[in-house]
Amino acid sequence: MPLAVRETRGVVDPPTASELLFERYLDVHGYVGERDVDWRRRYGVSTARDPDFLVSRAGEELAICEVKEFASSKLDRRLALQSFFSAGGDEVFGTAADAVQSAALEQLRPFAGVGLPLVVVLANPHGVMVPLAPRELVMSLLGTTEVAVVPVAPDAPAGPPAVERALTGRGALVARDANGVVHNPHPYLSAVVVVRERAEAQDFTEAELARLRPDQPPETAEDRQALMVMMIEALEQAEAEGRIPDGRYEFVEVLDLSAQPGFTGVSLPSNVFDGPRDRRMLLLPDGSLLAH
Repeated sequence: MPLAVRETRGVVDPPTASELLFERYLDVHGYVGERDVDWRRRYGVSTARDPDFLVSRAGEELAICEVKEFASSKLDRRLALQSFFSAGGDEVFGTAADAVQSAALEQLRPFAGVGLPLVVVLANPHGVMVPLAPRELVMSLLGTTEVAVVPVAPDAPAGPPAVERALTGRGALVARDANGVVHNPHPYLSAVVVVRERAEAQDFTEAELARLRPDQPPETAEDRQALMVMMIEALEQAEAEGRIPDGRYEFVEVLDLSAQPGFTGVSLPSNVFDGPRDRRMLLLPDGSLLAH
């Protein structure tokens, strides 16, 4: 069922393109994305904040989600002024970092004690210049960092080695306290999810080109040109035969934050964001990603 225009405290709040995209994902995968929740009555939380979705499936409440979309970025604004420029880490990764920081601090923090995973959902339906691939998103979350693993003493209890992170750039999940100690300012945040839309035709095209590509790349310009012509003709033939599918689909990429130092939140259960095209990755303390 399409999202209705939401009215909150007398203010008409139409759904954003990102919220509609996330809602389509939820619908297709059998979730209920509940809006207009009376958060204060249901969870006894004293706050004026209204997260975007309470996600459930088969009657089980699974997560509270705040959706953020991008109208512009620092890179877009620079490009509007200059055709060519070099950009620093904050310009490249800061826009996504700000979105996560805002959602976690302003919308989700009051719900840290309700016993549900708290999730920031990012989407970019307007094609703003914001890097949101998993490895790029790590940079927005942890900053551009230098990481060192602290050696474990021989008599230390068994467990993972400690990690020291020297922050060299701004990250949504990295801050310093008054004593200069690095910590996670949002330990209650369970995950950051990127929702994407993709054309079925794009999958077909990539699979077809992979099938046609030889094991060994062509060595001469003539061979490369012949391969290109052959691929184009194959795609044109597939289109003429009606073999290129129509339609689009939504999927998500999940960065699970439960392994971050000091995590106090609720881990995402295995039965949420588990579609056949979804990707779930655990963000480890050293910034690496573990598929799971």
